[in-house]
Amino acid sequence: MNNYVIYNLILLIIAFLCFNKNLSRITLLTMGGVNFLVANLIYINQFAGEATLRGAFGVHLVIDGLSRNFLLMNAVVWLASTMAGIKKKRNTIYYFFLALFLPVCNLAFVSGDLFNIYVVLELITLITFLLSSTTSKTKQFWAAMKYIILCTAAMNLYLLGVGMHFLESGTFDLSKEISSLPAGLIIAGLLAKAGVFFYSMWLIDLHSNAEPEISALLSGISIKGAVYALMRLQPIISGSYRIVVIFGVVSAITGVFFAMNEKNYKRILAQHTLSQVGYILVSPSSGAIYALAHGVFKSFLFLFSDELPSLDIEELLQKRLAVNKWLFLALASLTISGMPLTIGAAAKDMVLSTLTWQKPLMYIACIGTVASFAKFLFLPSARYEKIKNLPSYLLLSFYCLTPFVNHDRKFLSPILLILTGILFYFIVRRFLRPLPRTLENINNSAFLYIILVLICVVVSVNA
Repeated sequence: MNNYVIYNLILLIIAFLCFNKNLSRITLLTMGGVNFLVANLIYINQFAGEATLRGAFGVHLVIDGLSRNFLLMNAVVWLASTMAGIKKKRNTIYYFFLALFLPVCNLAFVSGDLFNIYVVLELITLITFLLSSTTSKTKQFWAAMKYIILCTAAMNLYLLGVGMHFLESGTFDLSKEISSLPAGLIIAGLLAKAGVFFYSMWLIDLHSNAEPEISALLSGISIKGAVYALMRLQPIISGSYRIVVIFGVVSAITGVFFAMNEKNYKRILAQHTLSQVGYILVSPSSGAIYALAHGVFKSFLFLFSDELPSLDIEELLQKRLAVNKWLFLALASLTISGMPLTIGAAAKDMVLSTLTWQKPLMYIACIGTVASFAKFLFLPSARYEKIKNLPSYLLLSFYCLTPFVNHDRKFLSPILLILTGILFYFIVRRFLRPLPRTLENINNSAFLYIILVLICVVVSVNA
């Protein structure tokens, strides 16, 4: 475990080489390649370990089944996004922040104490903001500003809850149950960063306006820091965790409803990030596997926006997409829909098998997910065209088609679910209209968040 910490500190130092224009790209690819191998070795060999720095009140780091899924997700998504992004002309500061993002997220996904989780989540927030605002696009900058304002406010609540817990228990370690009020504040703060519908209304604007490779990092990795924290804390907030499950179900259904009515490709994906996070949070035992799957297929879909002739769905349906490009889009769409023999099907099956009262509602979300992506399966095709980000797509395709989890492979129920979703799409498509965006306004988002914080606290106190 100590070697893994030293390894990430070396990555942090190597990141400074990105300030040299001649070394920046080779530095990023080398970091990504080495980290990819390390993460796969940790995952395949089921490596486990932990370390505590500076005694009982110090930093606690742990690698276990939860961490391994998130570390592999970080390695795959970062490498795929970087390979796509380095083809574009960027300034050295962008490459530097991109290089910092990798080891910081690695350390976030092995954090095992309350205060260290706070530090790394704040670092991810800052680096995400800086990455998102490196371009000269005004709209993208203001979307990033909304993100950092709301997330900073949310983490202040988290820190307040952690402080109250420390006064009660005298430790930041995860060995003692967190009482109801601090748990409510901690949960509320993390939900805002985790991409849960109503809590995280900053997400849609930021993810849909960022560059494709940045959107892939945001949806595939950045929001998973808070998701990881909620799952890591679940054993010591078990009495209050039911509010997380409830918001997970609400997010899964509401997100897919908004996505079905959306007409912009990247906004559909952003809405589905809100929905897919719900799948992760409703199942503490299998959510980490779904987080890995989500990182793979959602980054795939975001990166693919570079290949589309238009992001407007109505225009896209009237244009022709090269058949080789369509194959990649169809694979990513079928993976998120839960097609058998894909990582999406394996992860979705494992999550659904752990549910009780949530299962019927999550099946509704599953049908809505298929309906949202069914339109991409019937795009008119054209001749072959050159693909911009082929290495990234091949990497992500491999992980889409390679379920890393042992489970009973089912064929009939997933296929019936997909056919039901496609049929549902053809029935309702004429009635679909874009919904108002009032909830995305920063004032409305802040007001809504205050109400939801109060709900979290009240439910936690009465748990």
